[in-house]
Amino acid sequence: MHDLDWNHLRVVLAIARTGSLTAAARVLNLDQTTAGRRLSALEESLGVSLFRRAKSGFVATEAGRAVVAEAEAVEARLVALSDRLTPDRTGTEGIVRILGNGWMLSQLAEVALPGLLDRHPMLEVRFSHRLPPTAFYGEPTVGLWFDAVAQMPDRATPVARVPFAAYRSRDLDPDCPDWVIFRDDDAKGPSFAREAQRRLGKTARIRMSATDATILLGAVRAGIGQGILPVCVGDGCGDLVRSEASVGRIERVLYLHTSPEFAGRARMLTVLEWLNASLGPAAGALPLH
Repeated sequence: MHDLDWNHLRVVLAIARTGSLTAAARVLNLDQTTAGRRLSALEESLGVSLFRRAKSGFVATEAGRAVVAEAEAVEARLVALSDRLTPDRTGTEGIVRILGNGWMLSQLAEVALPGLLDRHPMLEVRFSHRLPPTAFYGEPTVGLWFDAVAQMPDRATPVARVPFAAYRSRDLDPDCPDWVIFRDDDAKGPSFAREAQRRLGKTARIRMSATDATILLGAVRAGIGQGILPVCVGDGCGDLVRSEASVGRIERVLYLHTSPEFAGRARMLTVLEWLNASLGPAAGALPLH
């Protein structure tokens, strides 16, 4: 292949990884029309169709798989070249994307990120509030999630335990049966929501659920109900007090998701080292043992 536009190839990669044109446009920060135009331009220049449209999404044709393989090789060479041009760890530069729950990203941004960026002025960290399953693409990416199975060939490694506790607003009746809880509709297997409801008992009334502690915090502060929050979030809010409800000791295991494609990159090593040191102060995380 020759004279191929890398911007067109990036669209093909994103479609192959996400399964749809809409999702590909979103991850590339493009509008769908632009992404579709780039795909069409590449197919026209090659004289072949790269994807067929199925009920499950975009499926690569034989020609499409060949283009995807070539594009992945180009992407890997570009990433490797960028890292080789970085003189040493103190000069770490480039983009690292961190995916995860909004509350955790907010804690990291407020408590720990300034120090990292001060030490590495050429590094850019991109926070994305996304729930799994989420395709890793383009730049080196790290995921921080609970209860999430890694999508092959990515890896999920347990890194810490995060404590949770029950909270209520100071003005709420301690015996109020109303609760707000976490819910992830895409969670596979045992979920935190079901475990929380089991602990709360049959008398608890679930009035609201959300995918992120930041939303739940607002609901608890507003008096909608009591809620189970990360201790670092609940204890940091002066409007709340620990609930008298007995829910027992709650800890969730946090998993760090990475792709072997980016293992060993200088900026990835820098960010992973920073995360391991920062999860305790920022998210109240505890060692696994």
